[in-house]
Amino acid sequence: MKTYNKIRFILWALIIPLVAIELCFQYSHRGILSDTNVDIFDQKIRLFRSIEKVDAIFIGSSEVLWGVDPQAFNESTGGSYTSFNWGLNGMVSSRYLRLLPYLDEYVGLTSKAKHVFIGINFREDSKPLPPKDEDCDALGDLEKPVYFSPFAVETNLKHEVCKQSVRQQLISPFEKALAIVRYRSELREILFHGIKRATLDSLNLTTSGFHYRLPLKDDEKELKLTEEWFKDAKNKTKLSTKVQDLISPEGTYSKLLQYFKSKGVQVTFFVDGTNPRQLKFWDAEENFASDSKIIAEWASSNGASLIDLGILNHYDPLADFADRRHLSSSGAKKFSSEIAVIFTRQNSLASEGKSNNGI
Repeated sequence: MKTYNKIRFILWALIIPLVAIELCFQYSHRGILSDTNVDIFDQKIRLFRSIEKVDAIFIGSSEVLWGVDPQAFNESTGGSYTSFNWGLNGMVSSRYLRLLPYLDEYVGLTSKAKHVFIGINFREDSKPLPPKDEDCDALGDLEKPVYFSPFAVETNLKHEVCKQSVRQQLISPFEKALAIVRYRSELREILFHGIKRATLDSLNLTTSGFHYRLPLKDDEKELKLTEEWFKDAKNKTKLSTKVQDLISPEGTYSKLLQYFKSKGVQVTFFVDGTNPRQLKFWDAEENFASDSKIIAEWASSNGASLIDLGILNHYDPLADFADRRHLSSSGAKKFSSEIAVIFTRQNSLASEGKSNNGI
């Protein structure tokens, strides 16, 4: 009897703390534990959840992450809009399409925002996605640790991208049901190292999700790397453009549009603010205007719109760009303001058209 009581005492002594930790992780972990195992991704999730009102979101790759300043956009609309930058490194349109439903489920993109601005680069958006594999190929900010994070487990993103080993298949039901299992790496971190989280300042991230960068003229190291990159002939690759494929019924742009329309979200596509020097280096200037026109006509006929500032030859190459490709903080402010001005004009014309038609 004494042995039985001792065993029961030991079991309860183990179970009660585990239950307490489980309840704590289930209901009180937001802002403390890591959702994605990637600092900048975690911060974006926390920032977005903390904002009560968001009229619009910007999605796309690093050219959106570093190239769209929501504050500048908001100010240039006359303060009538509140927007958030959901750009992520390496997430060209085809990759973002794969991530979108899972991210939407996790943070409620379409339940908060009623307008989405989709950054596009039709020179690269036709890149094919890698097939599923057990190593879980990294897709930009979807680094391998993300696929084993609580975010990926809760939304089943891991099953979309990775083949499951037998061990993973066995543990998957417990991962989804029990926070203490999902957050086991976080628990180890708390017990043995303490929690160290990157700050917004250390990530160069604003509260609206914008990742700001120094201009080339103020970053000697980056300027040197940029010049070396352009001197290397191996980097001179001609990118193929398949605009018709992107807007076909099964194309990436069509599927993005269909997704947001099904959620009642208005869509505006915009051409990314790429450094014109890189476009020229890649011979990507050819057919730029004609391809843009094709997309604009397709968008208009499908209840969306396109904003294209053209090739940014009027931007200062050293002040408005942070590297061979991306806008600097000052360039992003200029770019975002110009996008806002055109968007406001398009909205005004659309309203006038409805008024003239008695709507």
